[in-house]
Amino acid sequence: MNSAQDRAHHSRPRPASTLRFNTGLNKTPVGTITLDCTGGGPKIRVTPRPNVAFGRVGYFAGNTTFQVNRRVNVQNVGVPPRMPDPSFNLFLGAVDMSTGMVGQLPLFELTPKNAITEMDEFSVSLFSNYDPMTGIAPVAGQNSLDLVVTLRPKSVGRKEAELIIYSNDGSDPEVKLQVTADVEDLPPC
Repeated sequence: MNSAQDRAHHSRPRPASTLRFNTGLNKTPVGTITLDCTGGGPKIRVTPRPNVAFGRVGYFAGNTTFQVNRRVNVQNVGVPPRMPDPSFNLFLGAVDMSTGMVGQLPLFELTPKNAITEMDEFSVSLFSNYDPMTGIAPVAGQNSLDLVVTLRPKSVGRKEAELIIYSNDGSDPEVKLQVTADVEDLPPC
């Protein structure tokens, strides 16, 4: 599904249903309850996806402060609830299956994917304010944050890593992004 279809799918009202039950009582042996079901909950959208491409990046031997950054935007595009409800908020981090607690560390992981990419050449950090107690509400203007992926090249060659962003999105709890850069030895300016 594309983004518009995805939003329409989640926001489509569901028809009312009826729950019928037996009470075991003599005066009122059966009962019914009308159920009004609504979809919703957190829905993650990450841009760019599936690749964070740095392209060609210079390498300057002996320069330990040179770095290049790329932004990754994380949004909660879920349907907002009729009344405030924090269960509709998107929380970064894993969900503890034994307790149901959301927002468990790590919030994200960055792992080198080839032999010439060193562990500390790529890093990721939160660029925007993020409150792990409230998460990201599905309210326009409040529903996004930015991560920054930083490359500090230590050698030339093709750099590759995988960034995994964890969340409580039930259908997409692990968003995987491929991070790449072509580091070249450039002459000094």
